[in-house]
Amino acid sequence: MHLHHHGPSLRYYLNADLYRRTEDLLAKIEADDKASRHAADFAELVNELTDGGLSYYFVEPLKQANAGYMAQKTAQIGMASVAKIARPIIRKLIGGLNDEQLKSVCAYVRQILH
Repeated sequence: MHLHHHGPSLRYYLNADLYRRTEDLLAKIEADDKASRHAADFAELVNELTDGGLSYYFVEPLKQANAGYMAQKTAQIGMASVAKIARPIIRKLIGGLNDEQLKSVCAYVRQILH
């Protein structure tokens, strides 16, 4: 797998608990020959990471701009709707990965984690 390490990038900061849980689950998957047994947990983690990113990129800027209650609420509801649509898709896609594929996706997450 090749991750491009050039050019601009965007990221968001994980809270300590989510970071610890991400590290712990990645380590479990990396060490398990039957990595796919962790697919449901990994899908839930990806959903949490997605929720955090949506909030960080779309809701937080409005809060910092003091964009008013309605704008902030609209962003929150919109991002919740996006997450609601994405959740089952993420669960299905990750649930369909074999052990090697799941480990590959985890390696990618590990690369972008730091």
